[in-house]
Amino acid sequence: MTALANSLERLAMADADQERVYSETLIDDYEDLLDLANDVYVASLETHLASLSCFGLTH
Repeated sequence: MTALANSLERLAMADADQERVYSETLIDDYEDLLDLANDVYVASLETHLASLSCFGLTH
């Protein structure tokens, strides 16, 4: 979660400064952020499915 927060902060600061050129590091951070967001999304879906299974609510 710290990596997510740090990446979001960097992106917000870069967006606020229209004159700034995106560096490779910032782009790498953005890609890492997308990967992290995807992992969180998949984990939440897996948790939801597991909870449904635990309560016998699966097909």
